Amino acid sequence: MTGRRRPAPPPRADRGSVDPRWRRKPAYPPAGAVRRRRSRGGIAALLLALLLLVLVGGLAVAVSGVATPERSTEGLTGEVADGELSYPRHSYEWANLQRNGDRLAYVHEGRVLSRVGVDVSEHQGAIDWQAVAGDGIGFAYIRLGYRGTSTGALARDARFSDNLAGARAAGLDCGVYVFSQAISEEEAREEARMALDALGGAALQLPVAFDFEIAAAGTGASRAKGLSRDQMSSIARAFAREMKAGGYDTVIYGNAADLGRYRMSDLVDYPLWWAEYGTPVPTTRSRFSLWQYTNEGSVAGIRGSVDLNIDLTKAQ
Repeated sequence: MTGRRRPAPPPRADRGSVDPRWRRKPAYPPAGAVRRRRSRGGIAALLLALLLLVLVGGLAVAVSGVATPERSTEGLTGEVADGELSYPRHSYEWANLQRNGDRLAYVHEGRVLSRVGVDVSEHQGAIDWQAVAGDGIGFAYIRLGYRGTSTGALARDARFSDNLAGARAAGLDCGVYVFSQAISEEEAREEARMALDALGGAALQLPVAFDFEIAAAGTGASRAKGLSRDQMSSIARAFAREMKAGGYDTVIYGNAADLGRYRMSDLVDYPLWWAEYGTPVPTTRSRFSLWQYTNEGSVAGIRGSVDLNIDLTKAQ
């Protein structure tokens, strides 16, 4: 959400399993059947047979060693265990997804089961929220605050209060997001307490989003680069538990790279907000509630490009 994001990588192709016909067979007849003398042609044939045996055996080992998508690390949202994704699968039928310009709708049997929303921060400047609502936008995610990627200092978004008040006055359903760079569970709880203080008990229609992104190479040092998957998962859970204690649910935001840094089997209790641009349909098989499908949306009342999202909660 903090800048232009890389598209998620496409799913890997299935390389298949070992064909039974490649299994090794006995290479020699019984020893008593081998003649003591062989012609030159017989020796050449034997050498050829040995060469073929080595090649076939090597191919069998190489093929059997290739990890298939069902048994390898699932590149889009987490690891695979016993042939199943570690995070539940979605049941969306993408033939129901309709596009009109930069707007998407999920339509099933004539019923629209989705809505489009924006996510914004101080980078969008002043927003005319009445115009936004009049342009068919149904909800808004507003950045509440963030932690610095290098210093780790906490800060509230300069336009948080104005944006939340304006979006609510325009009749939009609202959620907020926190850009995290926590490197410990205590720092995650600190970020959650910042959010709780800023909200002051305000009612939200959408879960609070936990947005943890590692700074891309060349954009400055990221204090969180060395975190393990277990640490990342513990940090996300600590944030969510603190928010829950304050009366708010949490959704985990990220693209394939972001979510791949978690141990997703530890986060099955939380919905996902999937980010992926430049694809007609999401490539992940894991269940998610929101899809951030472009960062180049055009919406009345907002200057410049804005992130657009489709809420698929009713389509699940």
